[in-house]
Amino acid sequence: MKDIFPRRKLYIYARTICLIVSLSIFSGCSWVSSFYIINNSDNDIMISYRVSRYISSKPTDNIDFSDCFETSARSAPYITENVRKASELRSASSDRRQLNSNEYFCDVEERVVNFKVAPQTAVEIHWEVNYLGHEKESELAMESGRVHRLRLEPLRLEGSQGSIVYEGDQAIKAFKKESNTKYVLEYN
Repeated sequence: MKDIFPRRKLYIYARTICLIVSLSIFSGCSWVSSFYIINNSDNDIMISYRVSRYISSKPTDNIDFSDCFETSARSAPYITENVRKASELRSASSDRRQLNSNEYFCDVEERVVNFKVAPQTAVEIHWEVNYLGHEKESELAMESGRVHRLRLEPLRLEGSQGSIVYEGDQAIKAFKKESNTKYVLEYN
Protein backbone atom coordinates (compact mmCIF):
# COMPACT_ATOMS: atom_id res chain seq x y z
CA MET A 1 0.00 0.00 0.00
CA LYS A 2 2.89 2.38 0.58
CA ASP A 3 3.75 2.36 -3.11
CA ILE A 4 0.38 3.71 -4.39
CA PHE A 5 0.84 7.34 -3.35
CA PRO A 6 4.30 7.89 -4.88
CA ARG A 7 3.09 6.36 -8.17
CA ARG A 8 0.04 8.60 -8.17
CA LYS A 9 2.21 11.65 -7.51
CA LEU A 10 4.54 10.59 -10.30
CA TYR A 11 1.55 10.13 -12.64
CA ILE A 12 0.19 13.62 -11.82
CA TYR A 13 3.67 15.12 -12.19
CA ALA A 14 4.22 13.43 -15.59
CA ARG A 15 0.78 14.50 -16.81
CA THR A 16 1.44 18.10 -15.76
CA ILE A 17 4.80 18.13 -17.56
CA CYS A 18 3.19 16.72 -20.74
CA LEU A 19 0.48 19.36 -20.59
CA ILE A 20 3.02 22.18 -20.18
CA VAL A 21 5.18 20.87 -23.03
CA SER A 22 2.22 20.45 -25.39
CA LEU A 23 0.93 23.94 -24.58
CA SER A 24 4.39 25.36 -25.27
CA ILE A 25 4.59 23.59 -28.61
CA PHE A 26 1.12 24.51 -29.81
CA SER A 27 0.92 28.06 -28.50
CA GLY A 28 1.55 30.56 -31.29
CA CYS A 29 3.75 33.56 -31.30
CA SER A 30 2.33 36.85 -32.47
CA TRP A 31 3.65 40.37 -32.93
CA VAL A 32 2.46 43.76 -34.08
CA SER A 33 4.28 45.47 -36.95
CA SER A 34 4.07 49.26 -37.02
CA PHE A 35 4.48 51.41 -40.13
CA TYR A 36 6.16 54.77 -39.53
CA ILE A 37 6.87 57.83 -41.63
CA ILE A 38 9.75 59.96 -40.34
CA ASN A 39 10.03 63.60 -41.41
CA ASN A 40 13.80 64.20 -41.61
CA SER A 41 13.41 67.46 -43.54
CA ASP A 42 13.72 70.94 -42.05
CA ASN A 43 10.07 71.80 -42.78
CA ASP A 44 6.59 70.44 -42.12
CA ILE A 45 5.26 67.81 -44.52
CA MET A 46 1.68 66.90 -45.39
CA ILE A 47 0.78 63.22 -45.38
CA SER A 48 -2.29 61.90 -47.15
CA TYR A 49 -3.53 58.33 -47.50
CA ARG A 50 -6.74 56.40 -47.95
CA VAL A 51 -8.10 54.35 -45.06
CA SER A 52 -8.81 50.90 -46.44
CA ARG A 53 -12.33 49.55 -46.89
CA TYR A 54 -10.96 46.16 -45.93
CA ILE A 55 -10.58 45.25 -42.32
CA SER A 56 -9.59 41.70 -41.45
CA SER A 57 -10.18 40.78 -45.12
CA LYS A 58 -13.89 41.68 -44.88
CA PRO A 59 -15.44 44.56 -46.86
CA THR A 60 -16.74 47.38 -44.69
CA ASP A 61 -19.06 48.99 -47.23
CA ASN A 62 -21.92 48.89 -44.71
CA ILE A 63 -20.03 50.77 -41.99
CA ASP A 64 -20.98 54.41 -41.47
CA PHE A 65 -17.65 56.25 -41.73
CA SER A 66 -18.65 59.41 -39.86
CA ASP A 67 -14.95 59.51 -39.04
CA CYS A 68 -12.28 57.73 -41.09
CA PHE A 69 -11.17 55.81 -38.02
CA GLU A 70 -14.58 54.75 -36.72
CA THR A 71 -13.80 51.06 -36.97
CA SER A 72 -12.45 48.84 -34.27
CA ALA A 73 -9.51 47.67 -36.36
CA ARG A 74 -7.88 51.02 -37.11
CA SER A 75 -7.20 54.16 -35.17
CA ALA A 76 -5.90 57.68 -35.73
CA PRO A 77 -2.14 57.95 -36.27
CA TYR A 78 0.30 58.09 -33.36
CA ILE A 79 2.99 60.75 -33.40
CA THR A 80 6.41 60.82 -31.72
CA GLU A 81 8.43 64.04 -31.68
CA ASN A 82 12.24 64.48 -31.69
CA VAL A 83 12.95 61.45 -33.87
CA ARG A 84 15.83 61.57 -36.33
CA LYS A 85 16.24 57.88 -37.15
CA ALA A 86 14.32 54.63 -36.90
CA SER A 87 16.38 53.32 -33.97
CA GLU A 88 14.91 56.10 -31.80
CA LEU A 89 11.37 54.78 -32.29
CA ARG A 90 9.81 52.87 -29.44
CA SER A 91 6.18 51.78 -29.69
CA ALA A 92 5.61 52.18 -25.95
CA SER A 93 7.43 55.51 -25.70
CA SER A 94 6.08 58.07 -23.26
CA ASP A 95 6.60 60.70 -25.98
CA ARG A 96 4.12 58.88 -28.22
CA ARG A 97 0.61 60.30 -28.48
CA GLN A 98 -2.40 59.80 -30.71
CA LEU A 99 -3.43 62.62 -33.04
CA ASN A 100 -6.57 64.40 -31.91
CA SER A 101 -9.45 64.69 -34.35
CA ASN A 102 -8.68 68.43 -34.77
CA GLU A 103 -5.12 67.59 -35.92
CA TYR A 104 -6.14 65.72 -39.06
CA PHE A 105 -8.70 66.17 -41.80
CA CYS A 106 -10.78 63.22 -42.92
CA ASP A 107 -12.69 63.16 -46.20
CA VAL A 108 -15.38 60.72 -45.11
CA GLU A 109 -16.69 60.01 -48.62
CA GLU A 110 -13.26 59.12 -49.99
CA ARG A 111 -11.86 57.87 -46.64
CA VAL A 112 -8.76 60.00 -47.20
CA VAL A 113 -6.84 61.31 -44.18
CA ASN A 114 -4.60 64.41 -44.33
CA PHE A 115 -2.36 65.77 -41.60
CA LYS A 116 0.80 67.81 -41.08
CA VAL A 117 3.98 66.40 -39.53
CA ALA A 118 6.66 68.65 -38.03
CA PRO A 119 10.40 68.17 -38.69
CA GLN A 120 12.17 65.38 -36.75
CA THR A 121 8.83 63.76 -36.03
CA ALA A 122 7.69 60.22 -36.70
CA VAL A 123 4.12 59.18 -37.25
CA GLU A 124 2.79 55.63 -36.96
CA ILE A 125 0.14 55.48 -39.66
CA HIS A 126 -0.65 51.79 -39.68
CA TRP A 127 -0.14 48.51 -37.81
CA GLU A 128 -0.67 44.86 -38.62
CA VAL A 129 -0.69 41.76 -36.45
CA ASN A 130 1.71 39.03 -37.63
CA TYR A 131 2.82 40.94 -40.74
CA LEU A 132 5.13 38.62 -42.69
CA GLY A 133 6.88 41.21 -44.86
CA HIS A 134 6.02 42.81 -48.18
CA GLU A 135 6.97 39.94 -50.46
CA LYS A 136 5.37 37.17 -48.40
CA GLU A 137 2.15 39.16 -47.84
CA SER A 138 1.87 39.92 -51.58
CA GLU A 139 2.47 36.27 -52.41
CA LEU A 140 -0.17 35.09 -49.92
CA ALA A 141 -2.67 37.68 -51.20
CA MET A 142 -2.21 36.48 -54.79
CA GLU A 143 -2.52 32.79 -53.81
CA SER A 144 -5.69 33.30 -51.79
CA GLY A 145 -7.27 35.91 -54.03
CA ARG A 146 -7.73 38.26 -51.11
CA VAL A 147 -6.74 41.90 -50.83
CA HIS A 148 -3.30 42.69 -49.42
CA ARG A 149 -3.70 43.65 -45.75
CA LEU A 150 -1.60 46.83 -46.00
CA ARG A 151 -3.62 49.23 -48.15
CA LEU A 152 -2.60 52.88 -47.92
CA GLU A 153 -2.88 53.80 -51.55
CA PRO A 154 -2.46 56.38 -52.66
CA LEU A 155 0.09 57.53 -50.11
CA ARG A 156 1.22 61.13 -50.62
CA LEU A 157 4.05 63.00 -48.93
CA GLU A 158 4.27 66.72 -49.72
CA GLY A 159 6.96 69.07 -48.44
CA SER A 160 9.57 71.62 -49.39
CA GLN A 161 11.54 68.91 -51.25
CA GLY A 162 8.56 68.22 -53.49
CA SER A 163 5.73 65.74 -53.62
CA ILE A 164 6.03 61.95 -53.59
CA VAL A 165 3.05 59.78 -54.49
CA TYR A 166 3.04 56.02 -53.97
CA GLU A 167 0.39 54.00 -55.82
CA GLY A 168 -0.43 50.31 -55.52
CA ASP A 169 2.47 48.13 -54.38
CA GLN A 170 4.76 51.18 -54.32
CA ALA A 171 3.03 52.32 -51.14
CA ILE A 172 3.77 48.99 -49.50
CA LYS A 173 7.34 48.65 -50.75
CA ALA A 174 8.26 52.23 -49.79
CA PHE A 175 8.48 51.14 -46.14
CA LYS A 176 11.86 49.60 -45.33
CA LYS A 177 12.00 46.78 -42.80
CA GLU A 178 13.92 47.71 -39.66
CA SER A 179 12.68 44.65 -37.74
CA ASN A 180 9.60 42.38 -37.65
CA THR A 181 7.86 45.07 -35.64
CA LYS A 182 9.09 48.21 -37.41
CA TYR A 183 8.75 49.37 -41.05
CA VAL A 184 9.94 52.89 -41.84
CA LEU A 185 9.56 55.41 -44.67
CA GLU A 186 11.76 58.52 -44.38
CA TYR A 187 11.11 61.89 -46.00
CA ASN A 188 14.38 63.85 -46.30
